[in-house]
Order: sequence, then structure tokens, then C-alpha cells
Amino acid sequence: MSTAHGATPTDYFSRYGNLAMQRDANGVLLVRMHSDGGPIVWNATAHREFVDAFHDISRDRRNRAVVLTGTAEEWMVQIDREGMSALGLPWVWNRVNLDGRKVLSNLLDIEVPMVCAVNGPARVHSELALL
Repeated sequence: MSTAHGATPTDYFSRYGNLAMQRDANGVLLVRMHSDGGPIVWNATAHREFVDAFHDISRDRRNRAVVLTGTAEEWMVQIDREGMSALGLPWVWNRVNLDGRKVLSNLLDIEVPMVCAVNGPARVHSELALL
């Protein structure tokens, strides 16, 4: 099955550097947050990627359930503070605010059962697990 753009629905599985995705034969999509294979370090890239990833997941009708989890022994703890230093600039904050709202609405657009497997501390964006 291909989309109007000729891409298959699973093309997004490898599109995001901070998310590893795989779907089993029953349609259960495992989404594991990570940075370079280890626990995720929240940064501007992850912030942007989650917007598009949740949108792609919501549009893929082959997904029957979604499991969102972290890597190793933490769900989401670390922030790249140096890489996020531009957040204080008004024109940057406007984009972050828009992306933050889109992350939440795209997450809520996933119309299949979704489970968060919180595998350790969740000190950053714990609202994702609650939603």
C-alpha cells in the first residue's frame, strides 16, 4: 500500500533520529525514545521530531496499538541545556510553543490504544506518559 506521494506507510519508521520504531505482526507499534541508542536527551531536534512522528503514527492505519517507552533505565530525564539556550529568544519561543501544542494534539490524534511503558524516572515531559 502506498500513499499519494508514493511512500509506504512504514517509511517514517527510520525518519526520526530520536525515535526507534518497529511494528509486530499484530500491528503493535513499539516507539522507543533514544539519543544515539542510549536514554533520550531532550533537545530541539527531539522537540521538532515528536511533532511529525506522532502525526505519522496517527495516519498509519496498520497500527493497532502503540507502546511509547524510553531506553535503558530512564524514561526521560536529561535535557541538552546548552542546545536549548536559544529558547529565551521571542522568535524561537513562538516556534517552540507552536510545536509543543502540535505534539499534544498529534498525540491525541492517535486513535488506537496507546500505552506508555515508563521504564524509569520521567523528569522531563512526563505529560506525554499521562496522555
